[in-house]
Amino acid sequence: MTVRYVLTDLCEVLKRGMIGMEDEVAPVLGVEPVEFIDGAVLIPQLWILFRGEITEQQYWNAVVKEAGYSKTLDGHGKTTDLFAAAVRRNFVLMDGTHEVYDRVRAAGVTLWSLSDHAVEWVADCEGPLRLRERFDGQVYSYDLGKTKHDPSAFADTIARMGVNPAETIYIDDNPAHIMRARDSGIGYGHHFTTAENLELELRRLGVLD
Repeated sequence: MTVRYVLTDLCEVLKRGMIGMEDEVAPVLGVEPVEFIDGAVLIPQLWILFRGEITEQQYWNAVVKEAGYSKTLDGHGKTTDLFAAAVRRNFVLMDGTHEVYDRVRAAGVTLWSLSDHAVEWVADCEGPLRLRERFDGQVYSYDLGKTKHDPSAFADTIARMGVNPAETIYIDDNPAHIMRARDSGIGYGHHFTTAENLELELRRLGVLD
């Protein structure tokens, strides 16, 4: 079946998300980067934040408490303020993906995004990275009240798009999310590694010439 619709993740595909902020904050905290990004931030409150049930400030407070970090850092003020600023500085476009997606839309192919995201971060991404104008539609986890760990998030998004899931490709850097998307009826999946590999796959499927 022909791929007529593209649904993509945002973080670590089109733009950087939290991954990378550890390079800034870990030296200040005196911990290894992997300890921060694969440990301290991955607490249950992260998914509660993405569902829109707590604020970003409440989440960072929980990170500080659970990890046992000092509430203030010499020369940096509040630890939570450092985290909030660092993650925003990390919101930059990934190399090449935006150019691929610009060609997808220029080809007349419908392009939507689905992202696990904090509502407070959107304003810091939408404008500077021109996200809204890059897509035909966007869905965030806090809109749905569920993250991509819930397979129904994909069905809900397809319903908003009003398209045939069998003619849709879902793109993500997380293979588990792709599996859930496929299980929900989405016809195709692509594990994102680089913009170059993504373009090759879209050409193979006939989305791009």
